[in-house]
Amino acid sequence: MYRGDLADAPWHRRGEPAPANPPPPEVKMRWLPAAEWESSRSLLPTPEDFVSRRFADGGRCLIMQRRDSAELVYHLWLSPAGAWIGWVGARVVPPDGYGLVCDVWAHPAWRAGRLHIPGATEVSRALVDLGLRGMVAGVEEHEVVPSALMYARARLGFVSPYEVLVWHRLGPLSWHRRALPEAHLLEGCAEIRRRHEEP
Repeated sequence: MYRGDLADAPWHRRGEPAPANPPPPEVKMRWLPAAEWESSRSLLPTPEDFVSRRFADGGRCLIMQRRDSAELVYHLWLSPAGAWIGWVGARVVPPDGYGLVCDVWAHPAWRAGRLHIPGATEVSRALVDLGLRGMVAGVEEHEVVPSALMYARARLGFVSPYEVLVWHRLGPLSWHRRALPEAHLLEGCAEIRRRHEEP
């Protein structure tokens, strides 16, 4: 898990909106209303029970679609209450005052990073609107430092690992335990902050 505090973002300290990082012109980005999903449940490639529960818990779903065909090319969820994360096999709940970003997906043809920065920017703006102090997200270990670099390059702020969820399996049984992040992850994110921090 990594965490980013809005208080660490230079734009937030100066009382400015998050930097502009719009999606490509051929894509439109918007928050999907629950009522629209109810009338067109095939819009999201997420199990219906997950979507219903996330909306019921106050979650928001950001989507990006091609302007010419309305094809879905990106989505993510922002939830102040937490959510069941299928690939982790557990319900992840953010600390008080934070929003959980999860289920981030980009169409294979759009995975060169063109959509993740606009999505992260829109999440930063939504956190301010919701009165939350920051965000947490779960990523695999090899994605922690690249994610921190993406946020820093986009001038959105700084993220760092704060918790590791270790999965164990013994026959039909499985369980998780929490651990502290390893030093190389903390040092990698700290170095990114040193290079990108504004004076």
